Amino acid sequence: MALLRFFEEEIRKILDKRASEKGGKMPIVKFNQSEEFIKELEGDAKVDRNIVRLTYLQRQSPTFPMIKQISVIVAYSVNGQIVCLEQHCGDVIDRDGVCTAIKEACNRLGLEVRGGSLEE
Repeated sequence: MALLRFFEEEIRKILDKRASEKGGKMPIVKFNQSEEFIKELEGDAKVDRNIVRLTYLQRQSPTFPMIKQISVIVAYSVNGQIVCLEQHCGDVIDRDGVCTAIKEACNRLGLEVRGGSLEE
């Protein structure tokens, strides 16, 4: 949870800096289901620089320290806003299904998928 909060705070700092340069605040649109995120991605005509950022977030389970909880985090910038997805994939490393669906959608739309999170 602390890592996610840090990630969100860092994104907010970047957006606030970018927004102050443009004279306003940049909104963040958040999703937690990949199907909804992909529909939004398909509806966005001009993804900035044609880049979608995709990375994994591993957290140690608070109940069982030997288990890692895996989430997929995806983000892109469009029309002055950030659109992001964080989807928990479970305690077993079964992250490939979500990533495959997002990569297929990006390929269909002619977008490049790169690792990392959205920061400047």
